Amino acid sequence: MEIGKSLIATLKRLCLVFNKADIKFCLIGGLAVGILAKPRATEDIDLLVHIDQENKNEIAGLIKENFEVIQDHDLMYFKHATIWRIVVRNVFENDGGFIIIDLVFADNEIYRKAILDVITIRVDKVDIPIVKPENLIKIKKLANRPVDLLDIQAIQESMTEI
Repeated sequence: MEIGKSLIATLKRLCLVFNKADIKFCLIGGLAVGILAKPRATEDIDLLVHIDQENKNEIAGLIKENFEVIQDHDLMYFKHATIWRIVVRNVFENDGGFIIIDLVFADNEIYRKAILDVITIRVDKVDIPIVKPENLIKIKKLANRPVDLLDIQAIQESMTEI
């Protein structure tokens, strides 16, 4: 199984866990760009989550119940984002690889609005909430890395094609 299929399989399992626990979240990052605009290489799952540091332990418990956690990093604080990186064993591969999950806290106004205004797609009977293109552009502008600028261009181009 290639990394893309492993990422989607892991994403579906995360969605099942978060949906069951009634956690507000949505897909952002490279996978969202791939679904909304055009596929691009990515090696992680980026989820915008409506959690805070107080209920982080509850979420950690849910993840540990459903995945083999290899690393649970401390929170990373950036100018416009608080990110919690979790590395889990890739159970969908025989080689024992890993999957990186970045949980971005919805701790600013742009994130809070984005998480409440999503597109839901269904993959193999699993609901996957994805950030809307216009909100993904706002999120990408906050990050402002070269790859984010390319993503913004791809999203804008796909929006004009509709």
